[in-house]
Amino acid sequence: MAVKKLKLEPQPFLAPEGLYALPTSVLLYQKSTGTLWANPCFEKDFGPVSATRFLPSKTLHLIQERPMHLNVLSMIGRHEGYVLQNTRNEKVPVEIKTAQYGDASEEMFLTMVEDVSAKVALEKQVIQNHLELQKAFEQQKQIQNALIQTAKLASLGEMATGIAHELNQPLQAILGFSQEMLQLEKF
Repeated sequence: MAVKKLKLEPQPFLAPEGLYALPTSVLLYQKSTGTLWANPCFEKDFGPVSATRFLPSKTLHLIQERPMHLNVLSMIGRHEGYVLQNTRNEKVPVEIKTAQYGDASEEMFLTMVEDVSAKVALEKQVIQNHLELQKAFEQQKQIQNALIQTAKLASLGEMATGIAHELNQPLQAILGFSQEMLQLEKF
């Protein structure tokens, strides 16, 4: 494995040549010395790197907008909800994956940084679509309830018409007979 000597402060260390060629943003952090190195892909997307860029912030941030700091670079695992400033001075949501690099005694950590702006935008769109569907479903339920009420009223009207018809037939017969009787009385 070819290695290239890095000239970083406070103390230089060796980084494998393959880290330069990776198409993803990579940070290499040595906790004991505070040395931080970034591959060219990281620097192209997020600008030059220095340890002071990742100092802990005293300000409180929402989970969705936590700034990255050095402590995160030494926390092994996958982490979401962090933001980095890109080369256009925009806040970019990132997902980071950190693993131990080399011997544990060296306290060296390899962190892959992925821009998840498209994923976050898609998640927001999915949430928006879900809310719109939920609203449309509620409207559909209201319309359905109104149609059921209308059907009930229509049934009641048909029943009233039927009852009136049933009552009207015998009454018409009685009225007809009573008129005949009145005419017979006149004679």
